[in-house]
Amino acid sequence: MPIDTKRKAEDDEPRPEGSDYDSDGSEEPDFINVDFDFRAPEEIDFLALKRLLQQLFYTHNTKLDLSALADHIVKTSTTQGVGTTIKVVDDEDQDPYAFVSTIQLSSEKKAGLEAANSLTKYLLEVSSKPSSKSVHDVIKSAASSTSTNAPVIAVLHERMVNMPPQVAPPLYKMLLEELKASLSSTSAPQPSHYLFFSRVFSADAFSDDEAMDEDDDDEPSGLAGARKRKAKLARREAKKAGAKKDAPKTRAISDGMGLSGAESSGDEQLGLFHPEDIAISKVASHSLTYRFPPPADASDSFEAPLFGRVALVPAGKMETLLQQIEADLSMPMPQ
Repeated sequence: MPIDTKRKAEDDEPRPEGSDYDSDGSEEPDFINVDFDFRAPEEIDFLALKRLLQQLFYTHNTKLDLSALADHIVKTSTTQGVGTTIKVVDDEDQDPYAFVSTIQLSSEKKAGLEAANSLTKYLLEVSSKPSSKSVHDVIKSAASSTSTNAPVIAVLHERMVNMPPQVAPPLYKMLLEELKASLSSTSAPQPSHYLFFSRVFSADAFSDDEAMDEDDDDEPSGLAGARKRKAKLARREAKKAGAKKDAPKTRAISDGMGLSGAESSGDEQLGLFHPEDIAISKVASHSLTYRFPPPADASDSFEAPLFGRVALVPAGKMETLLQQIEADLSMPMPQ
């Protein structure tokens, strides 16, 4: 896709909670004006795309061929005109702050499908538990080299923390338009589902416990002390992630269950890095959430639990999904 066909977006967003404020102690955040340039992925973006993929797959990133995935994003843009990155206007050499692309899941072993094989293998692994059999079966039947079923297309998307969520509607809209044009020009089969992958985090601490002093050494023992320590960990993780106190939350679920699935006996809540996950979960036909293993330094860096989230959206519901994301996240027009 020619680079000059990408569109621009302007945003006037406050810095998230935890950013630097004025030295006078005011609680009002600073405002920044940023012009974002929506551009086609290029070779120069390879390493930055790989880093965003590492962020997306967290401690499971070693299970995937991230180099093949990053290369796929660049090549898909060049050969099919599908995919977008976000950079700051007039700074083309800067690393992208976000990207979106697609990849058709496949387990066929042949040259050029290394990225698809890697992602498909990973998704089949994380959905292998009995509780996620429905997700596993959809992926397996669509990705099999002998299958005659309609394909499943995975949407690869990640953005830097603190990016305004208003960038999501144009990203997804352009992606679907580009993909439709590509499928039409190549007479490729239409997908049965679009697979969305994202992360969610433990947000159990966002309550009245927020008033507790994190530096208070007089910590209660037993269960009360454990809950207080857990609250501290979650608050610190949320601040590091740029999340706000009132960020979207959803009730926790057991490993392998859907984000909007059955009731859980736990008290934990999951917070969303990407608020569009709410709309995605509403139209998804299948979904699951599973715990990422903590990093080796989790206890030292106060890492709160993170989870991977998979959602399968029927192709026929994508227009409805885009409309809902746009209604939820689009910026109001200036008066």
